[in-house]
Amino acid sequence: MGHINNDNIGVALHEEIILMELYGERYADYRRRTPFMISLPKPLTSIILLPARIITRDIPKNRKEIFGILVIYTVIIFIVSYGFVKLTGFIGFIQ
Repeated sequence: MGHINNDNIGVALHEEIILMELYGERYADYRRRTPFMISLPKPLTSIILLPARIITRDIPKNRKEIFGILVIYTVIIFIVSYGFVKLTGFIGFIQ
């Protein structure tokens, strides 16, 4: 089983652009009914997608927007990870 990382997310976001160009409103309709990558409850999905909404209202329109979204999520991951290490002292498998 694979894991999700920024590369996977970047590719998936780029594919969203291509699919919107190919299928237009039909794909937009599908997107409204289908979760992106992982099925989560709507309130949690809204919270997770909030940083992406800072850059774009819908799906990213170009690589610059994809890059911006990935930067925001990377920064969030670093901040949360740093806070976790500070609070718990846990540094994982790095010894």
